[in-house]
Amino acid sequence: MLIRRVAALCVALAFVAAMPAAAQDKKNQPKKLSKQEQQDIAALVKIADAAGQPLPTDFASAWVGQHFLKSSDGKTFVPFTLQVDPKAVQSGLSMYVRAVKKGAPPAEKDKKVEFPWDDIQFFDVPADGRISRALAVAGGDYEVLVAIKEKSTGKKNDTNKTSAFRKDLSVPDFTKAELTTSDVLVASAVEATQPLDAEGQRANPYTFGTMKVTLSSDGKFKKTGELTVLFWVYGVSPVGQKPDVQIDFSFHQKAADGEKYFNKTAPKILNGQTVQPEFDLSAGHLLMGDLSVPLASFPPADYRLEIKILDKPSGKTLTKNVPFSVAE
Repeated sequence: MLIRRVAALCVALAFVAAMPAAAQDKKNQPKKLSKQEQQDIAALVKIADAAGQPLPTDFASAWVGQHFLKSSDGKTFVPFTLQVDPKAVQSGLSMYVRAVKKGAPPAEKDKKVEFPWDDIQFFDVPADGRISRALAVAGGDYEVLVAIKEKSTGKKNDTNKTSAFRKDLSVPDFTKAELTTSDVLVASAVEATQPLDAEGQRANPYTFGTMKVTLSSDGKFKKTGELTVLFWVYGVSPVGQKPDVQIDFSFHQKAADGEKYFNKTAPKILNGQTVQPEFDLSAGHLLMGDLSVPLASFPPADYRLEIKILDKPSGKTLTKNVPFSVAE
């Protein structure tokens, strides 16, 4: 079994290109584990290894959601969010995440197993009980096991609550030569931040380079706020190693008798005249689409944002839809 630290993924905003962060920085190497942390690892791995056995549910824990983005190493970067009951656990938690490929043969007894992904982390429970972390695997179908327990104190007769669950995950393969996008991130806030070290990146997988994205938890916004969406476009046809892409954003209002067109923004043009001079598709630079719209002119209602992407050299198009609502 392999326990490894997450190789932090960031996005260099100069080119919007994904790359590992601080992988060789000695300051970011894993710290030596304490005896109690080693005990926690053993307990959590034992739960994961007990195939077919009931999982512990001493406190509530659940998978809230995830996003799929292209990683620089050909794998798919999967930031995800979990929810635990913060009132049911102590401040210190240990968490083990393991991904196993669907259909993989069972591990042979007494033989070392290297899983597509497994990772252990130790942290304090957030006040709201929401935990965001990430994994990275090749495209395919997986079963992800998440096991969380209160950290051991080392005291005699110490008992710690434990919770675990399984999650089926179908991961897209972004290495194929086709026009596609990452999942669309719907944000409640986007702000500048200092670059994170490896441990900081592990705890904040929705921070990309110097851009911190705070996700909207429910897609509900006030008229006084803004709707912000971000995504990355993959598989575009180069024109001298530059893109030639047009992105159209149109809004459609939902009503009892159906849906009607509401308005649209000016197209976003991404080509040799609008991207930075150093942008180079052949170097792996990634193309980001984004939109931020004040909602003051939107009547309270449910809406659908339609995002239409046109790759002009190939003539290929792709459409993504984002539901959201506006209230007073």
